[in-house]
Amino acid sequence: MPDIGKALWRMFAVLALLLAACGPAAEATPTVAPKAPTATRPPPSATETPAAARATSTPPSSSGAATSPATPTPQPTPTQAPIGAKPKHGGTLKSYFRSDPTTWEWAMPGGEIPLRDIMGNVFTPLARFKWPEQGSCDFPLEPVGAQGWEWLDDTHLDLTIRKGMKFHNKPPVNGREATADDVVFSLKRLGEWTTVLQPIYDVITDISARDRYTVRMSLSKPQPGMPLLLFGHTRGNVIPAPESAGPEGGWAQPAVSWIGTGPQMFDKWTPGVKAIVKRNPDYFEPGLPYIDGIEFLIVPDMSTQLASLRSGRLDILFELPVPMIDAVEKAGLQVRQCPKYNGFMSMWLRTDKKPFDDVRVRRAMSMAIDRDALVQRVLQGRGEKVGVLPPHHPYAIRYEDYPPEVRKYMEYNPAESKRLLAEAGVPPGLDVNICVGAGYANPQPETNEAIAAMLQAVGFKVKLDWKDRNPFRATCMQREFDQLYHHLAIQDPPWQYFPYFHSTTTTYNRSRLNDPELDRWIDQFTTTTDPKKAEEAARNFQLRMVDQAYVIYHVNSVEPVAFHSWVKNFGSYVSYSTGRSAIWTRIWLDR
Repeated sequence: MPDIGKALWRMFAVLALLLAACGPAAEATPTVAPKAPTATRPPPSATETPAAARATSTPPSSSGAATSPATPTPQPTPTQAPIGAKPKHGGTLKSYFRSDPTTWEWAMPGGEIPLRDIMGNVFTPLARFKWPEQGSCDFPLEPVGAQGWEWLDDTHLDLTIRKGMKFHNKPPVNGREATADDVVFSLKRLGEWTTVLQPIYDVITDISARDRYTVRMSLSKPQPGMPLLLFGHTRGNVIPAPESAGPEGGWAQPAVSWIGTGPQMFDKWTPGVKAIVKRNPDYFEPGLPYIDGIEFLIVPDMSTQLASLRSGRLDILFELPVPMIDAVEKAGLQVRQCPKYNGFMSMWLRTDKKPFDDVRVRRAMSMAIDRDALVQRVLQGRGEKVGVLPPHHPYAIRYEDYPPEVRKYMEYNPAESKRLLAEAGVPPGLDVNICVGAGYANPQPETNEAIAAMLQAVGFKVKLDWKDRNPFRATCMQREFDQLYHHLAIQDPPWQYFPYFHSTTTTYNRSRLNDPELDRWIDQFTTTTDPKKAEEAARNFQLRMVDQAYVIYHVNSVEPVAFHSWVKNFGSYVSYSTGRSAIWTRIWLDR
C-alpha cells in the first residue's frame, strides 16, 4: 500500500479511538436481510416508473468523499424516533460541502453534490426519489412538481404540472404561481447545456406549453424511458423562475437568482465558509418542512468532517468511509447504509488502442480481479459482486444469474488470465496506466490499489495515475485518458446508460466502442414499446458487455450516512439526482 494509504488507515485508527472516547457504545441494532430483486422487469407505464502488491504511484491526496457494493448486503436500521413520535418544527440542520460549487448554473452537467443538495431544497423537482419507508432501501420515483404524465402515442408525451406551486416571495418573482412555461424554459435550457443527456435530446423535436399546466414533448422516434430520463434527472427535473436569472441569463448570484418553489429559500452564500437556506413559509406541502433551515458548511477533508460530527458542529455526515462505520456506531452515533443506488466502481478500457482492442486481453484483465477479496477485504463484507447493472435496476441480471459461459469472464482465474495474455502476445511487465481520482473517501483509494495489485500479479506493470478531483473530472471522466480509467461509474437508468456505448455517442463512450451488435441491442431497447423486446434487448446488451469485457465490472459497496440521535425521521438515503430532496423536507430535530 502506498504511504498515503497507510496514512489514511492511521488516521482512521486515531479517529476511531477519539470517537469511541466521546460517548458510550451504542447497542448493536439488528439489520434486515435484503429482499432479492427480480432479474428483469418491464418498462414503466405512463404513470409508473421503475423503481496485495504495492502500486507504483502515490496519490496526492485521498481525503474527501464519495464511496462507491458477497451477500448479505446491509439494510438500514429503523429510525430512532419512537412510533407515534410527533415531529417538531424549528431548528437549523448543520450539514456540509467539501468545497464551493464550481458553478451556480443549475443546468450545467457534472452533478456536483453541492448543487444537487441546494437544488433539492430551493427548487421543486418534477419527480424525485420518494422518502423511503423506515428500514427500506427502495427508492421509487414519485411525481412532485409534476402531477403526472401520459403518452398520447409513441412519440408525444404530455406532462401535467401541479397547480398551486408558488415561487418564493422574493423579487422579481414575488410569489407568482409556477406554470408550464417555466417547465418549458427549464427543459430547453437543459438541452442547451447538457452533454450527459445528448442521446435523449437528439430525439426531441419540440417542447411547448399546451395550456397553463400542460407541457407537450414531441419526439422523432419512440423513447419509452423519457419520463424517467428527464423528469427524474439530476438537472432536468427542477423548476427555476426564468426572470430571476442575471442580466446575461446566468445564475451566478444564487442569493438573488436561485428562486424556486422548493421547501427552502436561498438566503446567503459566503465563499469558502458556508451556504444557508431558510424555510419557505409558502411551501405547497402542508406542514413541511419541519426545520427552519440548513447551513451547509465548507469542510474540505474527511478528518475534519469526522471531528466536526463528533463535536456536534455537524449534525450529519454523508459519504462516511466504509472502514469508519463500526467506530462511528460504537461512539453512539446513528448510521444508515443502503447499497449504492446509482453506480459502482468499474474499469473502462480504450478498445481503440492496442493491446485493449484484443478481447483476450480484456477478458484476462477481468479474470485477474478477485471480486470476493474486494468484497471481504476492501469493503469489509459490506458489498456484493455485480454485473453491468446494479441488482435493483430495471432489467438487471444479477451476478449469479449470468450464464456460466459468460460469468466465467468475471470469475477470478489468474492462471487462465496469464494463458490468455500469453496467447495474445502480451509481454510480461507491459506498462499499464490507470487514471484514478484523488480526494475520494475509502473504499475508492483502497479499491484502486487492490485492483492495481491484482493486475500486477498476472504480469502487468501498473501505474496509478492519481489526479486531483477537478482535473480528474475534466479529463478522465470526460474520456480523456490514455489506457484505462477506474472510478465510480454512474449507472444511470438503462434508457440513458445503454446509449453511452453506442458507436455514434461521442461524449460518454469512454471505451470508444464500435460494435454493430451492441448498437443493435441499444437501438432496440431505447425505441421499442414492446416489453418483451425491451427485455430481450436489455439482456443481450448486458451479456455482450460482459462477454467482450468492454468494461470490467466488479463490486458495489454500501453508501453509509452518520448522524446524531437528535436528527429524526431520516429514513434512508440515495445520492443520485436530487435524491436528498425528500429527506431534507421531512427531517426534524429534537436537541
